[in-house]
Amino acid sequence: MATYLVMRDGVNKMTIPNATIKANGEVWYNGCPLIDSQSAAYKAAGDATVRAIAKARDWGKLPAGVIAKIGTNTSGLCVVKQSDYMAECEAKITPAQRDRREIINLFARAYRLENSDSEDNVAGPMLLRSKAEALFAAWRVNYPIEAAVERCADMMSKAQDLRDKAVGALTYDADGLLSREDQQARHDEYIHQAEAIEAQAKCLETMKGN
Repeated sequence: MATYLVMRDGVNKMTIPNATIKANGEVWYNGCPLIDSQSAAYKAAGDATVRAIAKARDWGKLPAGVIAKIGTNTSGLCVVKQSDYMAECEAKITPAQRDRREIINLFARAYRLENSDSEDNVAGPMLLRSKAEALFAAWRVNYPIEAAVERCADMMSKAQDLRDKAVGALTYDADGLLSREDQQARHDEYIHQAEAIEAQAKCLETMKGN
């Protein structure tokens, strides 16, 4: 028996370890069937009816179509083997994404090592970060479009953070010493900085498109 993912609209709703797939494709686990509550059969039978049958564990009385089957059901519910799904996702990863993931993992390893009790928690993280930074520099050169997309996203995130600070600037005054004009000036400065970053991001977006 394998582990299966129960998904709807691309979102994992449930992970079922040791699932059993019957000859007719029905998905069972722990002696119970996987009920598709969005199926036409379920809606026709009614929630109360299905719940009563489930409570009594009288599975033979379930209307046809209520039990989810392997693959994509008519309601859109998808049941797929986890290993198959992971392999499919891996196959869709581009070289740029794969290389970027390696870089992210190196930075994560450096962080974990730095915050560990290891005797190598000083030199080790430095070496890992040095390698990651070198790979990142090469990544930006090898994948300029992906690098531009990432930089645009980072810039827009910073701009939004400044806009959030601008909103707070109109009300926050820890010492109670700022006048209304001071608060407005601080707000306007945050907005100015945000707009400057957004303009740079738009320019980068235009260059990326060319």
